[in-house]
Amino acid sequence: MSETPETEEMRELRNLLYQEIGKNLLRFQLLEILLKDLVSKSDLKIKGEEISKPQTEQQTLGGISTRFFDKVVSDIDSKLAELANHNTSQTTIFSGFRIKLEGEAKEEVTERMRKLVDERNDLVHTSLKTMDLETVESCRREIKTLQDQRVRIQREIVWLKSILEINSETMEKVFEELERPGFLHQIREET
Repeated sequence: MSETPETEEMRELRNLLYQEIGKNLLRFQLLEILLKDLVSKSDLKIKGEEISKPQTEQQTLGGISTRFFDKVVSDIDSKLAELANHNTSQTTIFSGFRIKLEGEAKEEVTERMRKLVDERNDLVHTSLKTMDLETVESCRREIKTLQDQRVRIQREIVWLKSILEINSETMEKVFEELERPGFLHQIREET
């Protein structure tokens, strides 16, 4: 039994398919980087001369997505209550950044992100085993699926970038105040 030689069209479609996979993997990576950046900048604690913030480097996309919704898209009142009960002998300054999403809006965003995490895991771990690359039609179908996926990833990237921009502007103002000569000394004297 002899194999049918691969046509130029099939080679081109497969190459396009592999490019689409690469584009989506890069966007998933950017999504993960943005989530890590937001989580790491969501809480800032200054105690004495020490500044600390949440660590995110070893988190997977699924893990950081969960932390994002637990930490950044969270109940503001419960976080304030937690901070109010903080005991320390040193002056401690807390700065936090939260997004308030409630009800259906929170469920919708959480579900979109969960689906993207699942799609990313599928793309990385199983897609090459399950993709049908045997016919022109199947390659075109897989390419279309990847292009549609990229649109969904890009929507979340744009949303996260807009949040990060607001967060960065806010944190810049906090640091400007902290760097103002005598600010920490003034705070210590008042407490």
